[in-house]
Amino acid sequence: NSSRLGYASMWLASCHYKLGNIDVAASLSDYYMVAPIDRRLTVKSDSISDIIYTLLYEKGDAVSAVPLIRKVIYLEEIELGKKNVWLGNTYCLYGEALLGTGQTEEGLKAYKQGISITEDLCGKKSKNYVYALSNMVFSCYSSNISIDSTFSSAQEIVDIFSASTLSSVGDSSIYYIANSI
Repeated sequence: NSSRLGYASMWLASCHYKLGNIDVAASLSDYYMVAPIDRRLTVKSDSISDIIYTLLYEKGDAVSAVPLIRKVIYLEEIELGKKNVWLGNTYCLYGEALLGTGQTEEGLKAYKQGISITEDLCGKKSKNYVYALSNMVFSCYSSNISIDSTFSSAQEIVDIFSASTLSSVGDSSIYYIANSI
């Protein structure tokens, strides 16, 4: 499975990171700075996440996805704690689903919570942070939500890319799209 390969890559990258082999670690996983977790703790949330992705992305059914994402958040908080990268990702997914149901304020709050967790764990110049921020910007933009934070977040993405080597923070297409907003 791709999720098992992802977890294995993260474990190996974490080991290289602890040994000081940062370039090798970064080439293996974007999550190399994050402490690895026991995959057995995420079996329930991973299986629910598969259903969520089907509902949200294949069927476009954000309304049905919302309560399932809440369940995953609950499971991840219990099993992994309130400060882990997976929970940050799940909050961003929750924000996307809420925006898809028209719950703008709640969606932005969930996104910001996920982005905050990601920033705390990975830093502002990490690919994970840039992707979380860009997902919020793109969700707002595609939902025609015109708020100041969308534009300031797009500007932050442009600033991060401008101050870095493009490949070190992510796909350059994110930069070009954010720069056009």
